[in-house]
Amino acid sequence: MGWPSDPTRKYVGPLRGLKVVDLSRIIAGPLTSLYLADLGADVIKVERPTGDEMRGYGPSKWQGVGTTFLAINRNKRSMVLDLNRAEEREILLELLADADVLIESFRPGIMTRWGLDDASLREVNPRLIFCSITGFGSDGPAAGLGANNLIAEAFGGSTSVSAEIQASRLRTGPPMTDFFTGTSTALAIMAAVMLREQTGEGSRVTSSLLESQTTMVSAYILGYLATGVDPSPEAGLPFTVPNQSFTAGDGLKFVLAVNSEDMWQRMCRAIDKPEWLERPEYASNALRMQRQQEIIEQLDAIVAERPRDHWIAAFAEQRVTASPINSVAQLVAHPQFAELELLQDMTGGDIKGLRTVRPPFSISGLPWSEVPHVAPPALGADTDTIKEALR
Repeated sequence: MGWPSDPTRKYVGPLRGLKVVDLSRIIAGPLTSLYLADLGADVIKVERPTGDEMRGYGPSKWQGVGTTFLAINRNKRSMVLDLNRAEEREILLELLADADVLIESFRPGIMTRWGLDDASLREVNPRLIFCSITGFGSDGPAAGLGANNLIAEAFGGSTSVSAEIQASRLRTGPPMTDFFTGTSTALAIMAAVMLREQTGEGSRVTSSLLESQTTMVSAYILGYLATGVDPSPEAGLPFTVPNQSFTAGDGLKFVLAVNSEDMWQRMCRAIDKPEWLERPEYASNALRMQRQQEIIEQLDAIVAERPRDHWIAAFAEQRVTASPINSVAQLVAHPQFAELELLQDMTGGDIKGLRTVRPPFSISGLPWSEVPHVAPPALGADTDTIKEALR
């Protein structure tokens, strides 16, 4: 009995010894456990017999597995349990008896129906940290509604202050709310681990896509509370000018973000418009915002005279923040991408020949090039060995 250790695991990370059972699926929950796994925690991903849906979702696949799944499920073991069956729930309880963290993302009420609610599990393991990730929270009139990244953006206010998205029926590219939720939940779990060191007892961690969205639009919420004015789609536009995209003379796009008075002055020198510094109507950002359209129209005409590379170099020379709008391929080919060693080789498992993106932080003494990035296992690849260890 006891936790089924992984004899193949050689990585000694800062979270070594932390035992995590992850029942979640899709993105937010698996991303939470990914951060823990990358830092050394032993994560067992418990999947239903049909597996996490993301295994089969696109838009791209490698060796038949969705690349989103591959990106956020490395360094984990996979176990299949049908939690609708009482005998399978008993196996889960055996696993949780010696676990440190449980992560789940079922709709509110399902874990209680299975007898796996926080109070019941506390009797099995008082030190267990029980983490629930939902769409709208565990209580309240919207608690039972389903949610994903797009729904959270719409319900949580982001879409309402995004004029271009509303006009074109587009959605943001990356699932930002899911990723924000996964990141903040991993932080909350680590805080709960530290709290357990003080109290000796586990605790309940809850997070939701809606709470993440609330944080992401908190500036707009405070603006509404301060003024009583409900932000319009235009409220999502920049608070400084210029702060948007432009098209250079060669048809290539770039973004320009002037966020201080000093930078405005340097921008004027970069575009060879020193006379703008003498114009009283441009003397402050507040005044320039009143003439935003006028300034943007002039800048459109100016940047159309030269290719994008010229402007990127000119702005860099004057320390003005600007960037080309890169495609993913251009990002991966950029020397800064290589300098940060953002791509790491995936090893082990059935997935061969594909690299993965490391976590977005570094810790001295823990070079990512020396950390294993074990490819996600096949569905249920570790079920038998885990069950055998539990006997």
